Order: sequence, then structure tokens, then C-alpha cells
Amino acid sequence: MISSKSLPKEEKLLENFLRCCDLEQKYIYLMELGMKLAPLSKIQRTRENEVLGCQSKVWMVVEKIDHNTVHINGYSDTAIVRGLIAILVVLFNKKTFHEILNTNVSSFFKKLSIERYISPSRSSGLYSIVQNIFSRLMRLSRENELICEDKI
Repeated sequence: MISSKSLPKEEKLLENFLRCCDLEQKYIYLMELGMKLAPLSKIQRTRENEVLGCQSKVWMVVEKIDHNTVHINGYSDTAIVRGLIAILVVLFNKKTFHEILNTNVSSFFKKLSIERYISPSRSSGLYSIVQNIFSRLMRLSRENELICEDKI
């Protein structure tokens, strides 16, 4: 598993966004974030990993690292959406199921003022990606519980 290289921590990401003076700088920063995502192999870009509800092609991979920590990565065919995926990777990667499912994503997006500079369709697609991640986490969590029950 390749990790996303040098993505900033949550606090630094927020600080960097707030330092952007205008819309153009925010878009440039989003694209820079997207370039830092670890690449998804063609094997990972499957129908199973494709996120529906997005205008762009989007694939998300959610894998269990250990007992309940997950690795999240994704890819899109558009630079801006790759940047939005990078934000989600910063928020969710290498956290526990519980931490991710209890993350107030809307609140973080409001701090970034994301909805002010992305189109309504991109915003809708972004929330489709979040829902996709949460659904996969719930499925992984249930599978994890079944495995634990089998060992008892």
C-alpha cells in the first residue's frame, strides 16, 4: 500500500486554505493537494470502487489496516475533484472506524468554505464520496464483528 505523500495534517490544511486570498489560489491549492495523492492502480479502478453520484469519474479504496484502523485513498479524472478527495484522505486516513464515523465533515467543509467556491454538482458529488466511504466503513465494521464472533 502506497501512502499519500506529504499531505498536510488537518490543522495545516485549514491554515493553508485560510491563507489563500482568492478563488484562483484556492483552486491551485486544491489541485496541488490532488497531485500529492498516492496513485491508484488500474486494478483498484474497478466498478466496485467507483463512486456513483459524481459527474467526474471517481474511485475510492477503503482498506482495513489492522483491527479497526483504515487506509483511504482515491482518484478522479479531474484535478479539482482529486483535491477534494485529498481533503477527505487528510480527514479520514489511518483513523479508526469510530473516529471517522464521528467526524463532522460538514463542519470541516464550512471552516474551509468549500461550498462557496465549488459548484453545487461538485458539492453533491463530494457528499456522495463521503457517503460511499461511510457505507464501506459500516460494511467493513460488520465484517470485522463477524470475524471476531467466529473467533469466540
